[in-house]
Amino acid sequence: MGIESDPEIIRINQVYTWAPSQLSSLPLSAQRTAITLEEDPAKAEAFQREVHTDFMQMRGQPELSWMEYMALPSRQPTILCVIFRSLIESPPEHQIVPPVIYQVLERQTCREHVLAVNALVDYIISQMNAEKNLEEFLPMMIRVLNLMVFHRHVMTFDRLLLALVLHPATDHASQIAMVIVQALLNCTEINERIDFYCRYIPKRDVDAPEHFRRLAEYHRKFPEMTFGEMANRPPMMAEIINSRMHYPIYYGSLIERLLP
Repeated sequence: MGIESDPEIIRINQVYTWAPSQLSSLPLSAQRTAITLEEDPAKAEAFQREVHTDFMQMRGQPELSWMEYMALPSRQPTILCVIFRSLIESPPEHQIVPPVIYQVLERQTCREHVLAVNALVDYIISQMNAEKNLEEFLPMMIRVLNLMVFHRHVMTFDRLLLALVLHPATDHASQIAMVIVQALLNCTEINERIDFYCRYIPKRDVDAPEHFRRLAEYHRKFPEMTFGEMANRPPMMAEIINSRMHYPIYYGSLIERLLP
């Protein structure tokens, strides 16, 4: 890292931007070629308009037409932003994600889904930045994010957490993201899962049969559904699991992905 002409540093700095506070942790040779990113209100406003357009398209088009519209190569990864806006603007009894949304999500590649979560992080940070009444907006936003993660299953908690921590490119955006992270980690939804896992599930290498039995119990209590499973069930039956089709114990759990 201390070699001034290090080609690896040059390549990294050509494609990666740094927040000003991050530069102090880099070697001087890296700081000379580093690119910092400043707030761009015009870009944020343009993305807000795009989310609004896609949201109105979802409301105004038949489902198949909207699927084709969202699949266009020129589209920005707004799908999760559209879901967020739909849920936050709906009364609780109408906070439903239609099957067509899950069909769109299921067609995404891993990279496309990561970009969609990153776009959601940019969107909610922009919303927070523009909101005047944060004391009212933040709890409402956190409720919708928890709904998206733990009940509508449009993304996982660990992916959202990772994006909030790593994706913001400016110091100001990172500060807002940390406020959101703190609020999410203080919520009942994640703490119930951590408490159950740490209290009742033994380590696999200590008691494997009991570990998997308890893990199955964990998944019955706290289901982690796939897009395909959610697309094939009525929206109001989102928490009902078909045990013949759902085998989550074979791929671990959210808490295993979060805790060392």
